[in-house]
Amino acid sequence: MALYDTIQFLCKQNKISIAQLEKQLNIGNGTIARWNKGFPTIDNAIKVARFFEISLDYLTGDLLGQENTLILTPLERDLICKWRSADRRDKDLVDFILSQYQPHDANLEIFDDLKSGNQKNND
Repeated sequence: MALYDTIQFLCKQNKISIAQLEKQLNIGNGTIARWNKGFPTIDNAIKVARFFEISLDYLTGDLLGQENTLILTPLERDLICKWRSADRRDKDLVDFILSQYQPHDANLEIFDDLKSGNQKNND
């Protein structure tokens, strides 16, 4: 993934537009879009990396030839840390929940029931 694509992805994951990011970081309007064909200054790259709480290596992974760089959001990193510190029982529970996952709208009703503590009787 190219630098600009990585930033677009991170912006989408963090629900911020590139224009908002530029404004918040005091980077000129349209500057990040130009990184699609060029390179940022080191100062601007550091600003973006710090904003998303990622390393410069992570931000520029593909530019450095690391094509298999996995981009993680802060939430995903947090989930990984929690997973690593979980005991076997908790990991088994998460595995069970994920094994039941079906990616469609029917899960929303089940999830809402689980969140509210309600259980449907299927008798």
